[in-house]
Amino acid sequence: MTGSHNTMTYLKPHKWWMKLINFTSKCQDKTPEEQYAAGVRYFDIRVCMEKNAILPSYYGHGKIKYEKGDCQLLQEVLLKPGAVGRIILEKGDVDTFREYIDTLLSLPTVAEHIHYTVDNKKTWNIYRRGTADMSKYTVVENYPVYPKDGLLPWPKRHNRRYPKITPEMIDDDTHLYLCDFV
Repeated sequence: MTGSHNTMTYLKPHKWWMKLINFTSKCQDKTPEEQYAAGVRYFDIRVCMEKNAILPSYYGHGKIKYEKGDCQLLQEVLLKPGAVGRIILEKGDVDTFREYIDTLLSLPTVAEHIHYTVDNKKTWNIYRRGTADMSKYTVVENYPVYPKDGLLPWPKRHNRRYPKITPEMIDDDTHLYLCDFV
């Protein structure tokens, strides 16, 4: 199974200064719909929640906030056959995030497409799990892990060191390959 690492980073950065350092955070250049068409079935969704917001205020990765994008499109992609997602609070209000997740997981048709949710990225605290069973998969991080790899964060530049998605990766029913730039 293939997955997209930081699925929503194809969007435009929210502020002008974020555009200057976007190369450190941008991991995708295709929409979730295009990623699904390319064989991706696992979506890594990082949200930024403002206090009392009903939906994510922005998507994010590291220091960069990305424009909100189309929440409806993302939900439609997550509900496609075989699609699964994890939702991570990148920044923002934990209580508002938990309310958002509780609402999502109260819908059985959505819950079956959610692997787990994280409300604290520093401790990787799993807030709630959906009903998608991913226990048979071993995760393969098919992208640089900074700073562990000793590289400056520059996903586009370092991506060429990692294999592109292959039919074998798509059909593999024991590994989950999380990839940049699918």
